[in-house]
Amino acid sequence: MLVNYRRILARAPRNLLAGAVVLAVPSLASPACAGSLEDALRLVPADAASVLVIPSVKGASDDLQLAIDRMGKAEAALGGRPIDLLKAQAGIGPGFDDKGPLAAWTVANGTGLAICAAFPVTDADAFVASTLVDAPELGEGAMRGRNSASAVWVRKAGSHVVLANRKDALASWEPKDGFAARLGERIGRRGMEIVRTGDLFAWASEPVMREWASAARAAAGLDSQVASMFPAGSKEAGAAGQIASIGKGRERSAQLLEQLTDGLVAVDFDALAVGVRAWAHFAEGSEFAKAIPASGPAPREVAALLSRLPDASMYGAMGIDLKAMGGLAHLRSILATMPEGDRLKLPEWIDAVQDKVDGVQVAAYPSRLGLMVGGLLNDASLVVLTSDPAAVKAGLRAWVESQSGEREGVRTEPTWEDARQLKDGSTVAAFAVKETVTGPGPDAMERLAKQLLVSSRGLHGFAREVPGALVVTYSQRTDVLDRATKAASVGGKSLATNGMVRSMAPWLVPDADLVAFVGVGELLGAAQQVAGVIPGGAVEMVPDAPAGLEPVAAAIRSKDATWEGAIVVPSGVLGVAFDLAKARALQ
Repeated sequence: MLVNYRRILARAPRNLLAGAVVLAVPSLASPACAGSLEDALRLVPADAASVLVIPSVKGASDDLQLAIDRMGKAEAALGGRPIDLLKAQAGIGPGFDDKGPLAAWTVANGTGLAICAAFPVTDADAFVASTLVDAPELGEGAMRGRNSASAVWVRKAGSHVVLANRKDALASWEPKDGFAARLGERIGRRGMEIVRTGDLFAWASEPVMREWASAARAAAGLDSQVASMFPAGSKEAGAAGQIASIGKGRERSAQLLEQLTDGLVAVDFDALAVGVRAWAHFAEGSEFAKAIPASGPAPREVAALLSRLPDASMYGAMGIDLKAMGGLAHLRSILATMPEGDRLKLPEWIDAVQDKVDGVQVAAYPSRLGLMVGGLLNDASLVVLTSDPAAVKAGLRAWVESQSGEREGVRTEPTWEDARQLKDGSTVAAFAVKETVTGPGPDAMERLAKQLLVSSRGLHGFAREVPGALVVTYSQRTDVLDRATKAASVGGKSLATNGMVRSMAPWLVPDADLVAFVGVGELLGAAQQVAGVIPGGAVEMVPDAPAGLEPVAAAIRSKDATWEGAIVVPSGVLGVAFDLAKARALQ
């Protein structure tokens, strides 16, 4: 039955632009020379339903080569230029013009969508002869790629050869103005800014969104059918639950896609980092559009969302402006409609005081005690922004004290000290939740995971009020409390003033609602610690991180019926990913 299931999924509708994607990869870094974007847009019909546009293939390949060099992995370039490798994989022969613009699009054709692609050529006859073969068995005038069984029809048009999967889709094609203006009308000024600052972009409108929604819903139905085949209590029930969960995620995706009018993805690739931006507009009156708040009066810098956190190398840091997102309850209602939206979790106790919370900033840093002793959160700071810190602290206390009892073989005993005296004469609220195993309890891996998070002592920490915020630590180290308090006090040194954070901010989303930084180097160090103490942990499988490795950064913004997100992956991180892939290939 599993084989048949996979076969059915393989027949589901796919992204109609997939045929040109393989040539898009090397063009991620194409420099936007004068007129190149405009020339590429003239290749696309004004009534296109979706597009993939690459202004310059050769320039992109050259910049991708620089990125590979920056990775410091000479073996990654042994096969030759990136464009040559990808042309070989795609079966593209002589006659292809590396310097020209490439565009692919879909257009309404009968009851469906036809896919077309315009390939730049120096010699149209040589390109067709080396890339395609006659396939009369697939239709009159049909051809196919040398490594493909799908029919295409060909039209030679000066500097380009146009391919289409439907013969009549080529009849009226010719390069002309029109699409650029239509695109600008649909995605507006911000959308066009993203298009022009990216080196590659893809756009899709309602017809394509509906097709993707139908594909997602069909797959969700299959997931549900497969999950129902396994009875509750059987040994396969766990796998069935996972399949059912995947199906629910697909259904959420379908519902979201049905509300979209426009979706846009742009990629910027240079020697320093890969940047990806995504933008979406939701139909007026749709559920998601109504859930998204309006823009605020005064945009803020991305770094401002990390302005209450200590400035130090970190495992990770995140800031959320809940007030700008309509409040915590409103945010949860939005997340409930999104695929995997429930993965963004905040501490449970914040729910009880959600009307008092304006924002949350949290970061975890490597501890001098080490991961196995202190836990991932030993040197961490959670800052809850609020106009009523006392009420938020009371909410934390109520949650801690509610943890008393025995569950699943573990007895928990909470304690709360409202004013513990410290050596410097100050006082601070201290809390702890002691756990004692009284029965079978959680399995060994679950206990280990908890120890790695909060140490073998279990949950414990400090809570201190500062102007406009409550500071919470997950250890009772006074040096951690001191750093967290100083950073959370307005005017203190923080991640917002960190040079690396400020230099990466322009790559992200302006006036973001959420920003996150992930310290890949620090996390790899933590992974090596864990692998070193677990039997069979395979320390050699965890790559070493180069000194000074920059973090991965991401940000999102939801305003005025639009959603925008961005992620930046430094080239050094790509080098680490290359090492990891190489290690796995050698297993």
